This record gives sequence, C-alpha cells and structure tokens, in this order.
Amino acid sequence: MPTNCHPAKQTQTQPRKSPERAAAAIVSDENDLSDPSESLQKHNSNLATLWRQAEKCLAQVLKPKKRFPEYFPSHRPKFGVCKGLELMSSANVACASKTTAPLPNLAVWRFVDGKPGHERQTEGLLLALSKFVRLTVTVAHVSEGIAGWAPKLLKRRKNPPDLLIGAGHKTHFPMILCRLFTKAKSAVLMKPSLPRRCFDFCVASSHDGVSDSDGRALIVRGVLNPLCPSQNHDPKKGLILIGGPCRHVQWSDEAIFRQVKQAATQAPEVQWKLTSSRRTPALLREKLRRLAIPNLCYVSPTETETNWMPEHLGRAAQTWVSPDSVSMIHEALTAGSRVRVFDLPWKKGSKWKTALEELAKDGWVSLHSQFNNGSEGGGQQNLREFNEARRAARWLLKSLFPTSNAGFPE
Repeated sequence: MPTNCHPAKQTQTQPRKSPERAAAAIVSDENDLSDPSESLQKHNSNLATLWRQAEKCLAQVLKPKKRFPEYFPSHRPKFGVCKGLELMSSANVACASKTTAPLPNLAVWRFVDGKPGHERQTEGLLLALSKFVRLTVTVAHVSEGIAGWAPKLLKRRKNPPDLLIGAGHKTHFPMILCRLFTKAKSAVLMKPSLPRRCFDFCVASSHDGVSDSDGRALIVRGVLNPLCPSQNHDPKKGLILIGGPCRHVQWSDEAIFRQVKQAATQAPEVQWKLTSSRRTPALLREKLRRLAIPNLCYVSPTETETNWMPEHLGRAAQTWVSPDSVSMIHEALTAGSRVRVFDLPWKKGSKWKTALEELAKDGWVSLHSQFNNGSEGGGQQNLREFNEARRAARWLLKSLFPTSNAGFPE
C-alpha cells in the first residue's frame, strides 16, 4: 500500500513542530529583536506548541485523565508579554568533604513554589549535597507560570542539569516537562499527587505511607530541613515552641498554658525562651506574654528574624514543642537539642500521631506524660545524630554516581 494515500490533503498541512524544535524556537525568539511584534507572536506560538506537546507526553503517562483533572485544564494558558523575565537565579553552593578523592560535579535545577516549608526542604537537601559534590544550582520559580520559567530554563539546555528537585504539588508538572526535554533525573521530596513513575526518585516522610519496595523511594523521619547538628549547646538554655490549632490535634489553650508553666517552673536553673507562631490563638499568646516566671522570656513571632530559630536551636540544650509543630520537632532534633513534646489529644486517623509515637519509642523525643512519670529513657537521643537531609543526599548520590571514587562517607 502506498505510504501517501491523500497527497492533495497532505500538501495543504503544515509540518508539525517537535518539542525540540519548539524549545529551540523559543530561545531564538528571545534573541530576535528585529521586529518586536512579529517576534512576540512567534514566541507565543512556540510556547503554545511546547505546552501541547507536554500535555500529550503527560497524557501517555496519566491514564485515565479523569483521575487528574487539574493537570488537564479545559483552557490552555494564553502566552503574552512576560514582564520581569529574570525569574531565575543561579548560585554556586560551597562544598566541603573529608574525602581525598576528587569531588564529582552536580548541576541541579531547583523548583520552588513560594511556600517556605517546601523551600526549606529543598534547601536542606542542597546543603547536604554540597558536603559531597561541587554543586551548581539554578532556581525556577514555578508560581510565575510556564511563560515565566520555561524560557530561562530552555536557554540553559546547552548545560543540562544532572538532577531536578522540587517539593509541592505545583512543582510536579514543570519537573516532568523538564525531565522530558533534558533527560535529567528527577527527585520529588514528598508523596507526589501524580503517579510515582513520573519521577525517578521520591523522598517521602514515614507518615505519608509511601512504599520503598522498588528501590526508588527513600523513607525519612519527618521532613528535610537545612539545620545541622550543633556542638554549642548550653545546658542552662532552653526553648519552648508553641504552634496552634491544626487538623491533627484537638487544640486546648488551657492544656498548653498549664504544661508551659510546669516545664518552666520545674527547671528553674534553665533560662527559657518562649515563642509562638502565627497559628497561636491571640488569647493564648497574650497569656503567655504576661506569664510571670523569672526564668522565662516571651519572644513575639514578629520579633524573630529568619535566622533566629536555627541560632537558638543550636544553643538550647533542651526544647519543648507543641505536637502540632512537626517541622519544629524535626528541626530541633537535627540541631541536636533534647526534644520534649507537650501532650494534646489527637484527632481520629491522624498520621502524625503514629510518627510521633515511633520517635518516642525509639528514644528520639520524650512526651510530656513520660516527663511527668520519669520514664523518659535517660536522654539517649543526644548520643546519636539525627540528620535525614544528609541521609537523603547520600542515597541520591549513590544512585546518580554508582561508580564514583568519592564514596560519600557517613
């Protein structure tokens, strides 16, 4: 049978652009300033082509579409003039290693969605990676939309990345798109809302219920953070960190206030610094501020700068945390502080309850009830190092560089 059954119809059809041609055209459009209006029209057309190709590639992975309607919008975005295209920032992260073998190079594209919690996870992994490799990082701000971050990343295709990392559901589609065109490995730092086969690696918390049977997932305790173990803890300094109502605990202002007062009065030799968060109820915040205990100082969350928490966690020998503040619990553990957790009733089906009970069972934290009856376990948590970001970095590097002489030591 002849390959061309409809020659007349085919001659009227324009050749379709491949994803590679569309991507290259976007880069050339940015450099072509001969006719701004014509160049902008070509640029928008190429972006739309790239979007359609990405949808087609993603549709082959996600079947049926009904399971993930948010990734298949009925109206494709309109690509117009992008003001302030400088949405990318490159940074060389200093590295340090105790090994004598030459350090491998690693180029990373970091996808951020503007949420501090997600950004701290990727920051923690990057800082841990910088201990083992010569790291070059390019940051993509996905909250600005594909018309904002795609052109800048595509201009860097001559120096493709080795690894794509991101945390947050909004980073999923950009990571998959860049993985298709750069062939780089991708690592998502959460339980993804898309099938895990869309990513090469997954670093998920133990309470997320992710299986690691296929060898492409690492289960960590809590969430990654950028803190490092400290050797400067002062036994006469302590921290009390209070959060607020959440969907995991039955919050009680009275219970928290009573336990804070008890913790401070039972250790009069310790100078306690107490701080709350934006989620803390206003009435409880005011009661804590007026609490008249000589060795207790209240610090408003508006007075705590960016580095206030890491600095004080690195000095406090012991830290009390409300059970809703899971990230604070793990940051205090990473800093090497002795961690105790206040008691609050858990809501039914809370996944944090099981995770916290496991930490208490293994001796990493002490519950308020254990503190009261003297069954804390002797403080063995300070004899071990809690650094899940470092463990995740070593796991990723051993997968990326299986034959490296660096060894990536503990």
